[in-house]
Amino acid sequence: MRCRIVRLAPTALVLLCVAALGGCARVPWTDLVEDGRRDTIESAYRDFAASQSRCTSGWDADAVVDWQSSLADYSFSAYLQALPPAYFKLVVANPLGQPLRILATDGGSYRSIDVMSRSSVYGSTRSWALRYDLPYTVVKRSWPDWLQGRPDGGRQRIITEVRQDGSDRGVWLTVADAELEPDAERGEIVEQDIVVLPAAAPMQDSAVDAENEPEPDYPVYEYLLVDGETGIVKQQIVVDEQEKPQATISYNSWQQIDTCLYPEEIVIDDLPYNATIGLRFSTIRQTTLTPEDFTIRIPPGFSRTMMP
Repeated sequence: MRCRIVRLAPTALVLLCVAALGGCARVPWTDLVEDGRRDTIESAYRDFAASQSRCTSGWDADAVVDWQSSLADYSFSAYLQALPPAYFKLVVANPLGQPLRILATDGGSYRSIDVMSRSSVYGSTRSWALRYDLPYTVVKRSWPDWLQGRPDGGRQRIITEVRQDGSDRGVWLTVADAELEPDAERGEIVEQDIVVLPAAAPMQDSAVDAENEPEPDYPVYEYLLVDGETGIVKQQIVVDEQEKPQATISYNSWQQIDTCLYPEEIVIDDLPYNATIGLRFSTIRQTTLTPEDFTIRIPPGFSRTMMP
């Protein structure tokens, strides 16, 4: 069953249900935020998104990954490289610094090497998601983008609602995929194609004026919990094409380098098989990287397996 956000009067309680959150489970947001405060919140988020989107240089860091699920638990240290918009590489090494496993992706395909088994696997990111029981909706998004909590620049996005958080952690933005182009009177196009739609007017008892066209029903792309003053993303709920949540990504701390924010701790949960992935980053630095740095060359004698 697919449940949609219903625009209610400001005094009404919000969101009767959202299918993605487990049928019609309780959601973390409450009342609509409107008028001047909504404008201030949206402006703060647009400033944050625009600032992060200008951070196009490569960066690297040491990482600790904790993966827990009903199928398996494991933890490892690694070296990470990221280059917006889509290049990502993870190198797992032994205490002597010798690589044991390497994974790299350009956003559409991936390649991995297991040194101990002298094997390699390559294929689409969809096959990688299936292999590790991860939602493809999450894996197919630009990894450097979601690591930095910034908008995916692939399509135009719009903010359709702003709501209070039930635990006073910030405010929730409903970000939708603008399949239809809003006209100049209904929304303002800003940097990174973030469009803000005016809040819906309270429902009237009288019939809707025939001259007023109904607002298009934009499909939800994600829900963002942001700081109402700085616009910094604290959490995002990623949904699929049916608006069913696929993962919750929480940003627990950030490090600022120049004008760019980089994550120090990320937790990804609400995954299949009750999986939770914890990521901790240290020694973060901006560095010069090129797409060639993410090319993995398979050593002679290694087996090759293709995963379409």
